[in-house]
Amino acid sequence: IMFIESSYNDSAYRADEDAVGCLQIRKCMVDDVNRILKRQKSSLKFTYNSRWYRDSSIQMFEIYCDHYNLTDPEEIARCWNGGPKGMQNNITVTYWNKVNNQLDI
Repeated sequence: IMFIESSYNDSAYRADEDAVGCLQIRKCMVDDVNRILKRQKSSLKFTYNSRWYRDSSIQMFEIYCDHYNLTDPEEIARCWNGGPKGMQNNITVTYWNKVNNQLDI
């Protein structure tokens, strides 16, 4: 997923989506992860600036996947691309195909 999102570039930025960092995290994802952490009564909290740091980006990715119980590679990719209901959105199939092609390499 990191390769598809940014070719592993921690400085990647897509202005039209305000997608930042190696996993191209948008502000709504930071908000969702912080909401999850608050529900878990965690003291951890991310800022929008956290998206620029690989370790923080990976941590947000893992929190998101754990919370939504995403375990299957297709489910992980499609829900990362299309939100928690990404498996129900046919638009995410193209993204999954890109990820899956990288898994096959």
